[in-house]
Formats: sequence, structure tokens, C-alpha cells
Amino acid sequence: MDILVTTETVPTPSSSARSTRGWRTGLLVAGDALSFVAFAAAGGSSHGEAMGVGHTLGVAAPFFASWVVTAPLLGAYREELLDSPRQMASRTARAWVIAWPVSLVLRWATAPDHSVPVTFAIVILLVNLVFLTGWRTLAAWLTGMAGSAKRGAR
Repeated sequence: MDILVTTETVPTPSSSARSTRGWRTGLLVAGDALSFVAFAAAGGSSHGEAMGVGHTLGVAAPFFASWVVTAPLLGAYREELLDSPRQMASRTARAWVIAWPVSLVLRWATAPDHSVPVTFAIVILLVNLVFLTGWRTLAAWLTGMAGSAKRGAR
């Protein structure tokens, strides 16, 4: 029996690639959180409610929670999406449509009256779809532009 010994190494991501990946994922998570907070603030404002920061965060929390649990499982935080606005928009929209029913259950569980009217559920679906897809597509476009400029400078 012959044993083959090799000195071949397995490539690993450089520390700069790892830090870029962490930064880009962090950008998505932070932007997503702001998107849900903007949704909650816009909803309160459209109803003439004076909502404090705590109340706004409380309204946004079940939607953000459902998103951060389901979106990674559905590939919405894959790094390569930040290089393609079209793929980012498509993946984000599909992920939100799947996260949306989870968000309704969480909203129902946390709402003082344990109700989620149908019209509110539809508004949640559509407005968050626009907010999430819009901001994430813009982020992909901007990071893609920055990456193109960086590659062009080499």
C-alpha cells in the first residue's frame, strides 16, 4: 500500500475578504432594520399617531425578527447578491413573500388586541416589499459601482 503525501494547501479567504464580507452583511442587516423602522414610522405618521422611538421599534420588531430568521435561510444575505441589483431584487422579493406570513403571526402574538386586519396585512406585504427591495437593490447597485471602480483602478 502506497501513501501519497502532498504539500498542497487549501485556499482560505484572506482576512480582507472576510472583513469585507462581514461589512457587507452588516450593511444589509442594518439597512433591513432601518427599512422596517421606516415602515413602522411611516405607518404611525399616516395614521396621525405620535409614536416615540420605543413604540416605533416595538411595531417594527416582529417584522424584522421574522425577516432575520427567514431571509438567511432563503439566501437573501448571500454576498454575491451585492454584485447584482437584479438578483438582489428578485431574491429579496421572494424572501419577503415567504417571511411575510411569519411576520403576521409574530405581529398577532405581540399586538395588544391580538388582531391583524386583512387590509393591514396587505399593507405590510406591499410596503415592506417596496422598502426592502428598493433599498437592497440600491445597495447592490452602489456596491457594484464601487466594485467596478475599484477593479478599474487596478
